[in-house]
Amino acid sequence: MALDIGAASAQSAAADRETAAPGRVCVGTRGFGVACMAGGVWTRWTEAGGALDSDFVYAIAACHGRIVVSTGRRLHEFDGERRRLTHWTPGSPARRIACDPTGGYWITGGRTLAKWTGRTWLSHGIDEVLTAARADWIEGLAIERNGNLWVVAGKRIAARFDGTDWQLFRAGAGLPARWRVTGVHAGRDGSLWLTHDRGLARRHGRAWNNTAGPGSASVMTDDPDGALWLGYFGRITRYRNEFWTRFALAAPVKGLAADNRGRIWAATRYGLGVYDNGQWRWRRMADSALPSNDLAGVAVLGAGAGLPRPLSKPPGGLAFRLVRQGGGALVNARVDICAAPPGRVLRSGRSPCHGRPLHRVSKTDATGRVSFGNLPPADYYPAVLPPEEELWLIGDSGRRTRVTAGQHSDIGSLYLRAVDDTGAAR
Repeated sequence: MALDIGAASAQSAAADRETAAPGRVCVGTRGFGVACMAGGVWTRWTEAGGALDSDFVYAIAACHGRIVVSTGRRLHEFDGERRRLTHWTPGSPARRIACDPTGGYWITGGRTLAKWTGRTWLSHGIDEVLTAARADWIEGLAIERNGNLWVVAGKRIAARFDGTDWQLFRAGAGLPARWRVTGVHAGRDGSLWLTHDRGLARRHGRAWNNTAGPGSASVMTDDPDGALWLGYFGRITRYRNEFWTRFALAAPVKGLAADNRGRIWAATRYGLGVYDNGQWRWRRMADSALPSNDLAGVAVLGAGAGLPRPLSKPPGGLAFRLVRQGGGALVNARVDICAAPPGRVLRSGRSPCHGRPLHRVSKTDATGRVSFGNLPPADYYPAVLPPEEELWLIGDSGRRTRVTAGQHSDIGSLYLRAVDDTGAAR
């Protein structure tokens, strides 16, 4: 059986005060538009306000003094005066954006690779790379200072494009080992890095110098002091002067960016953080005007922004009823909720919400109803363990239910349907 849950409702924008600082920090959300900090306030760009054509943000980046936002088939550019340009993409939805130091920026998504020059799109074929990688899309994208483009695909191929030809790198043909390649990053000092399952590799001449360490980073950035920052499913690491420093997190990292002050901004699926003066500070729905904790990425201009002071918001509540596929109530079932997507390991003694933020546990009553009170505002994900069973059930596609400050929401009945032993619906 699987859990079928309704979509989250929208939340209105609010304003937060912040320490005044030049620059801007913007985050994209998965369903609630873009939120930016600048000039002492939060601002929102949304579909309802006319700024975006969709509130689901695929990617966000800072390029040449502008914030570039992908909402799928359209890209939006915003400058500091809120002027806006919109471009249709020349193919599949843009899932990655990379700023080109020589001008313009690149996008990729599906089988599309294109550069926006400032006036027009220049499209390039990537079939050679995807065929070699046995993949359907590019997983990583970076541009060197000379304009050369690097991609990774299929976890096995790295490739360089000089504007005319592709050069492929794989085990035994450019890469020194059979690495499971997960990302690529072009540093501001001219360095080029690959992340893989065994650590980190830096391009040196025509070779790669490997450094053993935490593997399979998904996002990267570098700060003005030369440290490299890497984001993973549940942690961030810093690599500096051949030493690693690890910071544990409660949710996957979706974006990292450094401001001109050297602070590191992290977008996760449980809020926005900044590393400053040796410590992390965080803002989330429960203590700020951030419209969602589920972030798709972060973009920083100049010196960034001051982190808003925390707000005090009253807790809310959530109730629902669990109903079996045949119509009967699911009685005495364990129900866990958490404020970040639950784990996908469903057959174990450990809850899929284990280690996730705001983990709460309850049981259904004789009518199949369960209620949670005193919940900080957040989007919550349920996991259900029926009585006398070993297989946990989670919502299709990790769908979420929103708890709003000061409100107790009853979302009605959630219906269970059959799944196979892996937890997939059938």
